[in-house]
Amino acid sequence: TRGVWIGAFAGAAIAMVLTRQTRKILVPVLVLGALAIGATLAVSPTIRSEALGRVESQSPVWDRQNTDLAALRIIEQKPLTGVGWENFINVAPDYMRQQPGYPITGEGIEVHSVFLSHAAELGIPGLLLWLLGFGTAVRRGLFPRRLGTRQTASYGPGEADLTWWRLGGFATIPCFLVIADLAPFSEALPNTLLWVWLGIMAIP
Repeated sequence: TRGVWIGAFAGAAIAMVLTRQTRKILVPVLVLGALAIGATLAVSPTIRSEALGRVESQSPVWDRQNTDLAALRIIEQKPLTGVGWENFINVAPDYMRQQPGYPITGEGIEVHSVFLSHAAELGIPGLLLWLLGFGTAVRRGLFPRRLGTRQTASYGPGEADLTWWRLGGFATIPCFLVIADLAPFSEALPNTLLWVWLGIMAIP
């Protein structure tokens, strides 16, 4: 989907800017990537048709607009408690309103933003707790407090071993954040990948 494309591009570009080795090849990689995508679209009518159809599709945009506005109304009316975990789908129709310019769609689906979803279902305190846990995990994963040099060599990976893992983390987190703001993330795999990656980097 478009969120995955945007997130993957943003994460890879941000990670490549962070080190001298990858900065040198950033522009060539972007050029080659653009050429590869252009060639694929030119050669395959099926892929071109599906990609253009997805880009031009308005229904997913309307779904996001309607569910986001419903979530904001819930937050305004129930800022402390929300409507309950995974209960947005059940109550969303009560908070949807006809908007000028597009129809009411998205009944029976989740909020396509993890942040709005948590705030609407758990209240603002619940969202803040989630953000605290997420921020702590990111700090511990990307900027871990390592043991001394002698202990690290004996019992765990040294900084050199973790350089590329950390670079991958810097790519994964922007990708996660972009998609989390455009999709409900109800499946386990995207969340599991992020937390396992951060956990590996936080191992002493």
